[in-house]
Amino acid sequence: MRYFGIKGKLFTVILITFTLLIGIILVGSAYYFEPYYRSKKIKNLKEQMVVFKDQNLGSKIYDKELLLDRMKAFSDQNSSPLIVETPDNELLYPTDNFIATLDSDGQSLLVDLYYPIVDMLDKGVKLNTGLDIGFRGFWENDKFIAIYLSELDGKKLESDEEIDQLEEWQDLETVRGKIVSYDMPKYDSGYIYRQETLLYLIDKYEKNSKKVILYTDNATGIDNYLVKISHGKFTVYSIFTTQPINELLSFMPEFMKYVIIVAVFLNFIISLVITKLIVRPILEIRNTSSKMANLDFSERILIKSKDEIGMLSEDFNLMADRLESTIQEIEYSNRMLLNELEKEKQLEQARKNFVADASHELRTPLSIIQAYGERIVDKYHFDDKFDKYMAVILEEQRKMNKLIDDLLELSKLESLTYKMSLDQYDINEDILEVIDRLFAIFEDKNLKLHCNLADKGTITADREKMSQVLMNVISNAFKYTPDSQNIWIETVNCGELLKVSISNEVENIDSIDLEKLYDRFYKSDKSRSRKMGGTGLGLAITRMILNLHEMEFGFRKSENRIEFYFVYAFFDTQTVAPLV
Repeated sequence: MRYFGIKGKLFTVILITFTLLIGIILVGSAYYFEPYYRSKKIKNLKEQMVVFKDQNLGSKIYDKELLLDRMKAFSDQNSSPLIVETPDNELLYPTDNFIATLDSDGQSLLVDLYYPIVDMLDKGVKLNTGLDIGFRGFWENDKFIAIYLSELDGKKLESDEEIDQLEEWQDLETVRGKIVSYDMPKYDSGYIYRQETLLYLIDKYEKNSKKVILYTDNATGIDNYLVKISHGKFTVYSIFTTQPINELLSFMPEFMKYVIIVAVFLNFIISLVITKLIVRPILEIRNTSSKMANLDFSERILIKSKDEIGMLSEDFNLMADRLESTIQEIEYSNRMLLNELEKEKQLEQARKNFVADASHELRTPLSIIQAYGERIVDKYHFDDKFDKYMAVILEEQRKMNKLIDDLLELSKLESLTYKMSLDQYDINEDILEVIDRLFAIFEDKNLKLHCNLADKGTITADREKMSQVLMNVISNAFKYTPDSQNIWIETVNCGELLKVSISNEVENIDSIDLEKLYDRFYKSDKSRSRKMGGTGLGLAITRMILNLHEMEFGFRKSENRIEFYFVYAFFDTQTVAPLV
């Protein structure tokens, strides 16, 4: 599996986090900015209208010109036209004068361009002195109110049939001439559109009691919100249109391309910087810990900050110092231990050599004593006491030979060079053979033997050595069981395990120390052990043989009974818990 370190993970997490944040901002801008902006603007417009109403319509007497000036200031400040309906149902609203003076056949004509100015500027018509132009409209006092542009540079333009068909404007007149002068305030097509729409909505929804009314212009698709506030007999109207928002949102896709490119670049740079600031100290700790894992304590982490990473570096350096000191102490202890083990090994070897040499040296004189003793017994008979004494000498010589044989056997097993000869056989047969060989003791002591052997007793082991184990343990049970008492010998199959158990009743069971039973020459009752014979090495040899076979074994004792058991695993030689 490919390695993906903390640096890559942290960088990926930060990059994804920033990307999601940018995505949320973009989605919010695309789907939630317009409703939020609209709601906020309408709320602010209503608040400003309330302020205007309280400041200017609080008294019954008002100055019309002053009110119009303040309405003009309100419209300029809020970019929304304001119209006040008086108690006389008169609509008051400030207007800009779009005036041009024409020279028509030597006659000076004053023309009001309020109505056609929007269409003119949308068509790209620029007013300049000397421009030959014509309008359709009507006269009001000494001023001609132009409705639409009809001629330009001496050429007639298509008439606005919808306007010509209006009943009130069927008698429109035409004026033409060259522009002598003109008065044109700063043109704001959006403001003019909003004011015209406001006038239309006031007329359409005059009797509607709602405070805010939505109107969608089918021609432009622009949403317009009529806002109305009443104050006594005065009614204040204003309008909020989504035209500026729509214009802004129309540029959003193109603008967002650049925003996304810049955001992704900055996101990448910021993620890289943050990753380096956090991960670099961690990588230093990792590199140093890798060297420490190879027992190289030559480096320490340079602490550059006092934050959590700096504290971690400080603790790591302290741990490295203590670990280095501890390892040095352990190495020193190991060297001392190796020296002690070497000395112990040398002593053990010396002991084994001594046992082997002593056994060899003792065997020669004992052989001579035995030979001469047997010769004397065979050829020279003096009296009964002589025969008795010579029998004692030969018996003791036999015991010493047995002791020497056991010492040599134990030394060979402890050398770890003994090679077992494994055979497959039925251990139940060997148990019965040992019992038969010890039958004389069984009869002399009138013992009660309870023998219960399993049907399946086939094992794979060194038969000679395992027979020695059985002889040592069963003979001990026969020898140390009081007269007329019980002995139990059984083999039990438990799945993949075979348990062999030899138990017997004993006297003074509290005096038996189970931990020392395997010790060389251990005798819980020295006088009784001497009487029973034995070298005191049988259980030590038994332990070595069972260890070589990797069997579980041990002693257990109850009220007046002691048990020795060992467990053979048919398919697995690993240690298993003893069966109960």
